[in-house]
Amino acid sequence: MDFSANASRPVDIRGKLRVRKGAHLNNSLIICTDARIEGQVTGTLLCEHQLELLGSGKLSFKATAETTLVGHKATMELTYPLKTKTLEVNGCLTGQIVCTGTVRIHKGGILRGSLEARSLAVDRGGICEAFTKIVSPPAAS
Repeated sequence: MDFSANASRPVDIRGKLRVRKGAHLNNSLIICTDARIEGQVTGTLLCEHQLELLGSGKLSFKATAETTLVGHKATMELTYPLKTKTLEVNGCLTGQIVCTGTVRIHKGGILRGSLEARSLAVDRGGICEAFTKIVSPPAAS
């Protein structure tokens, strides 16, 4: 499903979602398999697989994803926490991030805000300016 203009409607697809630059998708619950966000989203976004953040500006949505990628030219500020299993930062991301797996900041990538993750890798030329808490995996019962 591709949004190139402002929309306020339910989105529950088990496929690809794209919100183009200049578009704004507004709904209390948005469910998809993969999401490519270049514009604005408001509400709660449940992404079953991959979330790509490629635009610039402030994002006002609660997001959950298996994998989150921040594009090279992206400059995103999150209003609400982002929950993900893995995070790769190539651009600039500011906000509260909760990651149950690995965070990798590539060359030219910047992460600011607060980060809770199982592991953190920062490549040469990457920057982490986040309050960071590395947590151990939950104990097996």
